[in-house]
Amino acid sequence: MRYVRFFIFSFYKELLNKIRYPINTVFGIIGWWVIFLLLFLGINIFGPSLFEGDGQVNLIKGYILWFMVMANLQEISDFISEETKIGTISFLFVQPIGFSWIVFAKVINKFIIISLELVIILFAIMLSIDKYVVFNKLYVVVVLVSMLSIWGWALILGGY
Repeated sequence: MRYVRFFIFSFYKELLNKIRYPINTVFGIIGWWVIFLLLFLGINIFGPSLFEGDGQVNLIKGYILWFMVMANLQEISDFISEETKIGTISFLFVQPIGFSWIVFAKVINKFIIISLELVIILFAIMLSIDKYVVFNKLYVVVVLVSMLSIWGWALILGGY
């Protein structure tokens, strides 16, 4: 039961951090959206033949995968390195709940928060280029499986 309570508390803390700094959250989402628009406009200008058929949909799907990889890699490795830098990682090791469970809960909660941000970015992308994307089950499974390896790399880069 304490694991579930910790998981919920950790999620609540991550959500409060996003709400507490609304300008960072909003401009982060706008920044990722602008990066996609620049990518989209660049391909429209220099390679319009790439958009024949399902090219735009494939660009959106590739960008979504790239966003998930970049955001998860950054957030998780920053969590470990920030705790090390401020000197509180030793306190996490002596917690009765266990450091591995703390890291697991943080990784899953950060993934959920990033996924919520991704939904907002995806709707902004679809509205701005007037192309709507339907994700099939295989794509979702590929993204989830690829996140496992990204989480591992993020923990290694963070120093776990």
